[in-house]
Amino acid sequence: MRILSLLAFFALGCGPTREGGSPTSVAVFESDATVPLGHPLAGKPPASVIEEPLLMKGIVLSQGDDRYVVAAIDWCTMSSATYAHFRRALSDAAGTRPDRVTVHCTHTHSGPVAGTTQGDLVREVARRASRALREALPRARRVTHVGVGSAEVEEFASNRRVPGPEGRIVARYSSTKDPELQAAPIGLVDPRLRTVTLLDGGTPVVRLHYFASHPQSFYSDGRVHPDTSGWARSRLEKEERIPHVYFTGAAGNITAGKFNDGSPEARARMIDHLADAMRRSIAGSTVSPLGSVGWKVTPVTLEKRAGGDDPAPIDLIRLTLGAAEILHLPGEPFVEYQLHAAQVRPDRLVAVAGYGDGGPGYICLDTSEGGYEPTASRVGPPTELRLKSEISFLLQDRKLRVVVFGGHPDDPESAAGGLIARLTRDGHEVICAYGTCFRGDRTLGGEPEGVVRRREAAAACRILGASAKFFDYAHEKLSADPETAKVVSAWLAEVKPDIVITHWPMDTHENHHAVSSLVWQAYRHAGGWSLYYFEVMTGRQTLGFRPDLYFDLEGVREVKKAALDCHASQNPGKIW
Repeated sequence: MRILSLLAFFALGCGPTREGGSPTSVAVFESDATVPLGHPLAGKPPASVIEEPLLMKGIVLSQGDDRYVVAAIDWCTMSSATYAHFRRALSDAAGTRPDRVTVHCTHTHSGPVAGTTQGDLVREVARRASRALREALPRARRVTHVGVGSAEVEEFASNRRVPGPEGRIVARYSSTKDPELQAAPIGLVDPRLRTVTLLDGGTPVVRLHYFASHPQSFYSDGRVHPDTSGWARSRLEKEERIPHVYFTGAAGNITAGKFNDGSPEARARMIDHLADAMRRSIAGSTVSPLGSVGWKVTPVTLEKRAGGDDPAPIDLIRLTLGAAEILHLPGEPFVEYQLHAAQVRPDRLVAVAGYGDGGPGYICLDTSEGGYEPTASRVGPPTELRLKSEISFLLQDRKLRVVVFGGHPDDPESAAGGLIARLTRDGHEVICAYGTCFRGDRTLGGEPEGVVRRREAAAACRILGASAKFFDYAHEKLSADPETAKVVSAWLAEVKPDIVITHWPMDTHENHHAVSSLVWQAYRHAGGWSLYYFEVMTGRQTLGFRPDLYFDLEGVREVKKAALDCHASQNPGKIW
């Protein structure tokens, strides 16, 4: 049973998705992202030796007039400002928009943490990447097919959060010599590496790999290198003589600590295991026609940590390539978000790239306590609920039928008008149901109250893109009695909604309370749809409401206001 409160559950992508059959091409670019000697690294001390160059590697997908850029850089993390700078620079070079660009760190700790104090490095690396991208465009290759595969990486990933004495969380870092921590269970991980291959006919053009674990073996020695993921990537490129791009998945709580003691021998084993999984993932891939390229963006505002700054909206991005769904996430998300994404679309190969916009820091679970990660997070509850909900609906393709059931005209509009506007804008069907529109023989401006209120609600629904359903009960006659419950249940059974949203049950207005009870009875006896609650006039009518999901009105605020203004008889300025 899914009964949650409030409305941002609907993570409906606002970015473009192309559905045509235009030819597709891919340009692959690579540029140097190595830090100069003396530059700070994620693991101290600063850079003293360049053991292996750091790279930015990416692809530019073109289909018709649409162009998208996806890149990975051998850095630890990047600030929101750095992420935004890369998006602007690469979008300018590609001739597209910033919201069609995403860049992700591989999270090597032998690379930099790119913050606001490292502007010179960021600008120089962005210039190099932009130049490499522009030079790659004329060399773009046709893409007709996509291959998808996966394979388990042996003895690599383990959960960093190990339950210790009395339930205390003990951190099992990437390099662990403690025999008790080495002996502890692997814990929750996603052991599979996923590979997406773009092909021209039967010829592979570029391969993209995704795996959820911190990549570092040993570090904090001043040596600059891309670590295990970079060396495995290079090994496969030499073997196949085609480009490979590596993305670290949702690995905020995943390290190699159980299998890595920080020795050169352990590093060699880790590289071998990662490269072997890449080979097996490629060998087991299934190939199918590419079809359309889908790019869907939805902004989400995560909840700030207590005492922290208000976070800015962050884009979640879904890239669809044939049979593959690639989810691009910010921060250092826990592996639970990656596993959730895979559960949402079990019919598809779902790959996850984490470590995009680093503003949130670690993205823990709402129940996470103890250990290292919560202390380095800039977001807090209910971030898990919000982000998982956004992921769920970002990855869904099915159009929804939603009923927003209010006691009176203006209840759905005031409580959920922004949501309704966004749902209908994205092609979903919304029905605004009204339990009652009049009180006995009351008139408004010489007309029966029911006529006026229905006319106002119908006008509001037209603005919101919804349809209206009016029940013919007077205020004083509407109750949650068996006869009325039968009528409401029969109507909902006929409509067959996917979701119903209605009043929170604890409400001082008898009509609100009655409608909530009627919907609940229909849900309890028949169900088949999800039930959510909204609030109206909290503290005066809605009581005891504790929202745990939120909805961003950006882009639909004025639509909601225009719909409310239709209810001229109800003093809409006061409602707004």
